[in-house]
Amino acid sequence: MIHHIRHKDIDTEKWDRAIHRSLNGRPYAMSWYLDACGAAWDALVEDDYQVVMPLVHRKKRGIPYVFPPAWVQQLGVFAPDSERAQNITPFLNAIPQEFKYLELWFNSENRIQDSKIEFYDSVNIELDLSQTYESLPGNYSKNTKRNLKKANGFDLSIDTHGSPEALIALFKMNKGANLTIGEDDYQRLKHLQYAGIHRGIAQVWSVYDETNTMVAGAYFLYYHDRVVFMFSGQNEAGREKMAMFKLMDHFIAEHAENDIILDFEGSNDENTARFYLGFGGENKPYPRVRINRLPFYLRWLKSREEWKP
Repeated sequence: MIHHIRHKDIDTEKWDRAIHRSLNGRPYAMSWYLDACGAAWDALVEDDYQVVMPLVHRKKRGIPYVFPPAWVQQLGVFAPDSERAQNITPFLNAIPQEFKYLELWFNSENRIQDSKIEFYDSVNIELDLSQTYESLPGNYSKNTKRNLKKANGFDLSIDTHGSPEALIALFKMNKGANLTIGEDDYQRLKHLQYAGIHRGIAQVWSVYDETNTMVAGAYFLYYHDRVVFMFSGQNEAGREKMAMFKLMDHFIAEHAENDIILDFEGSNDENTARFYLGFGGENKPYPRVRINRLPFYLRWLKSREEWKP
């Protein structure tokens, strides 16, 4: 039987054990990670935390809704075996009716089996690093090999102990300048990065040019049998010198012959996906679900883009 447990009543030790022993564990579902995301979360729990699903929620106009918070990609149902990980319909049915609008991002092991549920698959590229480094570049695309050769022609160095502040600042000054990311979300990102580093499961890798200026960087989060390429940034000099190609190839070389998955965390953007696929990764899609239980008048407002969670 599936129970809805309010946040204050969740046994976080049992919760974290459930995530850790699941075959589809993701770092985003750990209690410390969810707590740092800036929103409340409840739990759907089957039996004694055998199978679990988090519900991250807020209110808008007094109406509770479930949503995926910033810096979280895959949540959903977590189970110790494939059969229960795939059977998510009972969990969808167990979501309390008090939540009137639901936007749920599941994980690649979950399956939508109810034809009445509106969903679409989102792109996520993964690369198996169990092969030797001598064999992995054989799967690189021609474009990746060409850009890596160009990067190796520059005097670039890599540091594996960079700072979250420097990485986030690099992103904000470049790609972030064209995005609507709030300062609160950046602060949560910094907190999440430091929390991972403090736990010994995360690193910031930085690329420096010949003037010892940081031109690119990435945050990697290790969990279970995967390492998540969670966040990155580069400036114009980094793009010109193909610094991210250098960084990713160096990371792959350092982690080859390990039974881990490099999880690129996306992307639906065609150009970004091409960059990830260029390293020999493959798409492992995960489903996104929307369920609208709003009253009629709010459904009308939302259809006019006037009600957005």
